[in-house]
Amino acid sequence: MDSFPRSEGFYDCSADMGSLALCKEQTSFLSYNFFASLYFNDDQELDTVSLTTDFTPDTYASIIGAISRDFSLAFMAGQASELDIVSQMKEGSIQTPQDMEQKVSQFEGTNLANGYLDLIYFENSYARQWEDYSNFQNMLMETPEGVRMSELVIYYDEVYGPSMEVSFALPGKTFERLKDQAQNAPIEDF
Repeated sequence: MDSFPRSEGFYDCSADMGSLALCKEQTSFLSYNFFASLYFNDDQELDTVSLTTDFTPDTYASIIGAISRDFSLAFMAGQASELDIVSQMKEGSIQTPQDMEQKVSQFEGTNLANGYLDLIYFENSYARQWEDYSNFQNMLMETPEGVRMSELVIYYDEVYGPSMEVSFALPGKTFERLKDQAQNAPIEDF
């Protein structure tokens, strides 16, 4: 965390974010301005990069287009429902690109109208291995350390109104670190 230059406009926002974090106002991404948050684990290693901005259809379309070049959609969630694309493909409910487009569009439209949509993507090289997993959760828990995940969340914020946050992380690296911590934890006699 200390290696990130404050001269680049980053400041410690850990108290506001609830975990070790650096933030920066007015960060340019895809020619739009975002609020950037860099989240760090307890070892002060970068864990997640998050970019937040106001929701607009143009910004949303630009982010989806950019993410879709290197990532594939694996899971969607709304306030009260979810679409596990990995399990739907495994079960045969999604067999063609048209099946995928129809299910995703319907889920997306309904949940955007309801004010909350969460889309989770895996890096393409890993996402193509979906047939090795029974569902998204299984695939997530088995993510190799170097595979990136991207998450795009659209939500309504009481203060800022319609908002969106795109984040990038290495979930496999995080899971391995947590496993190591659990295995190395002191043993207590009860």
